[in-house]
Amino acid sequence: MASAAWISSNSPHSLGRNLLLGASLVSAGFLATASEALAQPRTIPASISREERARLMEDLSAPIMEFNRYDNSRLMPPTNDLASPTPELERVRPLVRDAQDELSNLILDLGDESARRPALRTLLVDAMNLQARLTSIVQQGQRTNDHRYLTEDFRELDAQWRELSYRMSLTRDLSARTMQRAKVLDDIAQSIGKVLLIQPQVNSRALMEKAIQMSTDMRNLTDDVAYEVTDRRLRDELTFALNRVNQQIRTLSLAVQDQADRAVVVDQYKRFQELWYPEAAKLQTYTGAAMDRDLRRIAQTDSEIRQLLMMPQQLDKQQLVYLTNSLKKDIDEFFQRTPLLLLVHLPKSGSVLATADEFYGVCEYFVDIVNRSNTANMNDVVDAFRYIESAEKTFAATFRPIQSESAQAILRKIEQTIGTLRSTLMVQRDDLSRQSAVDLAAEIDGLSYNLQLVSQRWLQTERPVYANEAQREIAAFSDQAMRLHDSLVRGSTAAQARQQTEQLYESWRRVYSYLVQCRTDDRTQLGRTASRMTPALVELRTMLSQ
Repeated sequence: MASAAWISSNSPHSLGRNLLLGASLVSAGFLATASEALAQPRTIPASISREERARLMEDLSAPIMEFNRYDNSRLMPPTNDLASPTPELERVRPLVRDAQDELSNLILDLGDESARRPALRTLLVDAMNLQARLTSIVQQGQRTNDHRYLTEDFRELDAQWRELSYRMSLTRDLSARTMQRAKVLDDIAQSIGKVLLIQPQVNSRALMEKAIQMSTDMRNLTDDVAYEVTDRRLRDELTFALNRVNQQIRTLSLAVQDQADRAVVVDQYKRFQELWYPEAAKLQTYTGAAMDRDLRRIAQTDSEIRQLLMMPQQLDKQQLVYLTNSLKKDIDEFFQRTPLLLLVHLPKSGSVLATADEFYGVCEYFVDIVNRSNTANMNDVVDAFRYIESAEKTFAATFRPIQSESAQAILRKIEQTIGTLRSTLMVQRDDLSRQSAVDLAAEIDGLSYNLQLVSQRWLQTERPVYANEAQREIAAFSDQAMRLHDSLVRGSTAAQARQQTEQLYESWRRVYSYLVQCRTDDRTQLGRTASRMTPALVELRTMLSQ
């Protein structure tokens, strides 16, 4: 791999040449290289202790087990007079015990590995969620002898495991032992599927959400084409093609809604690719500001759908080059909109030119590697992308203090473009994703608001002796959730967010102790909320842990 210094010195887009700042900004430290910032040691948070993981897993299991039977149509097994287990259940029970043991060991391994690779924490949380669901199934299996009672739960478990297994297969540098455990669990899942006649499952709810999002983005793109493409013939051709693409997205959504087999959904997605990718290539040459934003959003959602469908990694050369060129345009825009005087007074003004030049250089190196994709493998492309990640961190550290709202907006845009590149390559980031933290906080905030409404109805109907105390705790929890969300949006530090999350988590435990006592019809909705709230809190807490 070429060194960062070589990449920078060979950049034809050197910022010093583009902006001609060298003649007007002469200082002793101005030509300091960005490699000094890259060389600074990076603080890697320690992994969560095994005792804490055990506690978190108990919390994850609780709402699944205590609220699990909220659907009245599933309260009783298909037959409740079986004196002995069905042959299918007899074959599945030992497989489930093996899965429990192997999954417990996988969680321990992922917990230890997350100490050196913070990106693995998302895999760790997913594995703990999986273990919680598996524990619930085991307990249900002890109360029935009919395997048909558990089939739907096993379908959900299968989808959850396949998604985790797929993401692990895309994660580099996992230990051989961890990957072997995943292989054993794959075999167990396949064996259970054969016994219960379960086809490979996908996360239908998440897939449906992404399909709806894709359709909305495509509609916005169609509207923006009408405004930004001045050639009427071309505009009509693009509008016609985009309408066909959007219709195919709706067909995909219907297949997911009808719970079609994964193979059918994948075929519908491939049809979408056939219609969309040629049009995306055309649009990338005609983009205006709004269309450019639409294309990035669609690229992000497309990669997320591919991951949900567990599609093989593919190298979309044109898409990667387009995004990288967009990234370089963002850098240009940043300096075009940033007054020279603000650059001079930056704390690290001495490294402005070298930092920007380095960023350009790694982008060009990445494009070069992508264009040589016939000879370079995916690992080469990912390695080149890691240079972009490192250069962006230095760039952000250098320019984040700048006192300009327009400049800050472009810095956020640069971060979003790199996020789209990362998602397109299906690689995980090794540091804290502020946007992921904000998204989780927003989900918790929204759930807490709905929780307040439902619990108020429950407490007014049932009127338990603890109603006033419960209302106060729930109101306090909702207020804390809103403040955490607001704090993260406003740029709170990781330490501040971590403290707020710890307090929120303990508040949720108190609230939960009241919710499980509900005996009205609202128990169904409270159970669904709890089954979403606890994993979201655990994930955010794990993400921010030190």
